[in-house]
Amino acid sequence: MVLVVYHPEQAGRRLTLFAILQGAGRFVEQFFRGDFQAVLGPFSLTQLIGLFFVAAGVVIFLHSKRRKSADVAASNELVISHVGPRSAGLTP
Repeated sequence: MVLVVYHPEQAGRRLTLFAILQGAGRFVEQFFRGDFQAVLGPFSLTQLIGLFFVAAGVVIFLHSKRRKSADVAASNELVISHVGPRSAGLTP
């Protein structure tokens, strides 16, 4: 379902969605398994891997949003810098 629609302006969105959903699914699924073996506190190794996937997906998502806003700001500065008095028709 994640791969159905492609939007090039949303680069990285499918990767982050996959990482978050896969990690959350793996984390929850491990609670229902019969062969639970705690490794770190109350968490199994696969739950820790799931938490890593969720964290990585969130970090990638936030980085891509920050990068996109920086690109928009840079393109706005570029447009403003090319608009001068001559291009606006204010000088003879």
